[in-house]
Amino acid sequence: MSKVSILMPTYNDSNFIRQSLESIIAQTFKNYEILICNDGSTDDTEQIIKEYMKEKDKEGKIKYYYEDNADQLNAIIKLIPHITGEYIYILHSDDLLYDENTLEKMVLYMDNNKNVSSIISDIVTIDEKNNLLKTNKIINYKNKNSNDIIALQLLWLGRNLFVDMAFHRKEVFVKNVYKNYLLWNGPFWLNL
Repeated sequence: MSKVSILMPTYNDSNFIRQSLESIIAQTFKNYEILICNDGSTDDTEQIIKEYMKEKDKEGKIKYYYEDNADQLNAIIKLIPHITGEYIYILHSDDLLYDENTLEKMVLYMDNNKNVSSIISDIVTIDEKNNLLKTNKIINYKNKNSNDIIALQLLWLGRNLFVDMAFHRKEVFVKNVYKNYLLWNGPFWLNL
């Protein structure tokens, strides 16, 4: 059975991290690990994580790491050596999974489509009261024909805003996402 490694960088998200973790624990797909890297929070994020781990972590699914503040990309890099899953998903500590079937749907899709390297999703933005603010739709930029060149140019000239809302095969994450996005802060899908 496939395993998902959920990488969670966090910085001063004590007001949100519990809800973010709950969105993972509630998943119908249970073969996952949560790797959290606290990027030097100055609030009580660490205390909340440790309390949550004691309260909920009966199967050892949550692993906690700390680093002095070095930014979220470095927090993600710090987690790479600890990945044991076949699939990687970055979930920031102030974000939620869309519903309780999110991981199950992504794993099923990837398991059934071996030629797919990554899945990128739309982003639903909500406020602190769970009111829908907006939905950012992604552009399908798979290069099917020459009409897609505009979408590719927009992604090339602009920043790939959806890179963190992606589900990757481990080998793609370690090779492409690590180099292109985490080290160079560019589009993860670009292959030079």
